[in-house]
Amino acid sequence: MQKALYLSEKSKVQVCSLTEKQKLLVVGDHSKFLTTKDDSNRFEIKSESEFGEDKHAVFLDGLIDRLMKSPLKRKKETRRKGRGIAPLVNAKLTETEIYRVCKLASDSLLKQPSLLVLKRENLPLTIVGDIHGQLKELRYILHACGPPEDMNYLFLGDYVDRGPQGVETLALLLALKVRYPNRVFLLRGNHEDFNTSIIYGFYDECARKFPRDLNQNVYQSFVHAFNCLPFAALICDKVFAMHGGISPDLRSPADVNSIQRPTFIPLAGLATDLVWSDPMSPKEGWAQNPRGISYIFDDSIIDKFCDKNGIDYIVRGHQVNNSMTNSGHFFTPNGKLVTLFSAFNYLNSGNTGGVLQLMAKDNAKIGGQFLLFRPSNKKGPVNGTPRRGTSLTKKRGN
Repeated sequence: MQKALYLSEKSKVQVCSLTEKQKLLVVGDHSKFLTTKDDSNRFEIKSESEFGEDKHAVFLDGLIDRLMKSPLKRKKETRRKGRGIAPLVNAKLTETEIYRVCKLASDSLLKQPSLLVLKRENLPLTIVGDIHGQLKELRYILHACGPPEDMNYLFLGDYVDRGPQGVETLALLLALKVRYPNRVFLLRGNHEDFNTSIIYGFYDECARKFPRDLNQNVYQSFVHAFNCLPFAALICDKVFAMHGGISPDLRSPADVNSIQRPTFIPLAGLATDLVWSDPMSPKEGWAQNPRGISYIFDDSIIDKFCDKNGIDYIVRGHQVNNSMTNSGHFFTPNGKLVTLFSAFNYLNSGNTGGVLQLMAKDNAKIGGQFLLFRPSNKKGPVNGTPRRGTSLTKKRGN
């Protein structure tokens, strides 16, 4: 049984060296990208009649159902040499389906502000960190936590790149967003951008999966959806969530609404920092990020921001290090910021993934619990085995 860990306890986190630099591709005209054992039965979709005369309901339900319930198909090649065979979800999408779900999602996303404000009625809420194109693992998380009728979801970004099924993963999340606009919430990660996804795998994946005369349009449709994603969420005025971290240009959560969408990620500024910055700076205050973009910051910056704005916790994704291998999350030493990484068995490495579930307590406060997903067999097919992890409480020492 894992010992309960409270945010008041200081976590000793060893930050692994960051060797990966972002290779920014300067594009002169971005305007062209501003266009137009699975427990399957647990994740059921309501019939169209229960949603009134929604003309898109049949399409969305069919897409979600297919991506959630398609069987696994073992690939001939492995994800990583010597790590065993990694089965993938056997689901193929057409260009027409991609265009339609991206258009619907873009319209839906732009109806909500750059800062999502979630209230007590949005609880319980499962917060999910990086997925990186691992559709099979995402399905295990959704099966374990429940369908959107029973559970609200906040995804922190990095849905594509590196993993093998970014197209299908993103299509599923966009479809869920459109189908459940007030129960499924998607934030933008640094990989949900033209400059990053064209380098780290997603562009190549689109080129492989769709005909040559169509794959550019498919990719551009996804990029337009990227450009419409919100950047942060404020939960019950006490939990502030984003993909990367806070920014020198951020005085309060409300400043996030100054970001106009649709937009690509610029080379610097508030939007950049929200998806690129990192905690755990060895220096006091702000410092240049070893990634080559944005900043790193220490506990003094976190304390100042949280105290000024009445924030209890900051929840973010964007990083995975050795200390997260068995927990899927780590805390900064002051216990006010937690990093989630949800892609368990990431690139077939056998790591644990974690999600954070927030729920309303009787005393009008927020309680929380980490749910861990561990590969049941590191040498063969991966079955997500969820277990309750550490607790999240409001109690905090100095």
